[in-house]
Amino acid sequence: MNLIDWLADHIEAIDINEIFEESEEVGWFWINRTVFSDIFFNLGFEVDSSENEADIFGELDDNKVLDILEKAFKEIGYISMNQYLFSNWDKDFKATEDMVTLVFAKKELYRKISIHFQNRFGWFLKALALDTYYKINSEFSGVVECYKELYRDNYRIIEDILSNKEYQYLSGRWKYMTNDAVLLFYKGNKFMNSWTEQSAESFYHEITMELE
Repeated sequence: MNLIDWLADHIEAIDINEIFEESEEVGWFWINRTVFSDIFFNLGFEVDSSENEADIFGELDDNKVLDILEKAFKEIGYISMNQYLFSNWDKDFKATEDMVTLVFAKKELYRKISIHFQNRFGWFLKALALDTYYKINSEFSGVVECYKELYRDNYRIIEDILSNKEYQYLSGRWKYMTNDAVLLFYKGNKFMNSWTEQSAESFYHEITMELE
């Protein structure tokens, strides 16, 4: 039996509080290949004295292991989050550039984070609507209709931008510059304009006021 099959057969016995100290109190923990061995040992896996531990776990496929963990942790109330998305919530958390890392948050914390992102970054959606209507797709009767049809309450887009640092629709592409809190808009490869929260909210409000 290979390690992936072994993990799938034993994962239900995992004790996350033993592996990740105070995980219940904190409400979240991260996982990447640096803790794979801890997970296997917590489940009772044993390494023969003649085997090299680094070689054994070094051959694991990160994505296959994480897929198993995602399903198992979801059943006990933890939702997986993109590490870059989570880093916008917890400024002390540093994303890993050299390996796949997932953050697992308890459902209650995940909901809290989701609501925070919707409130804090809802201006993304208004900026996208403005750019879409004026620069990409004018088939809508106006900016407001474009916003309602494509973007309003679309949390998935906010999540995509914060996770991947960009979002694309037709010929439009938006890149979020975290350090400057600025959303850059490109049409094709040409830079068109940039948005801050204040400018997006102000411009959208100005347009909607004109329609009233």
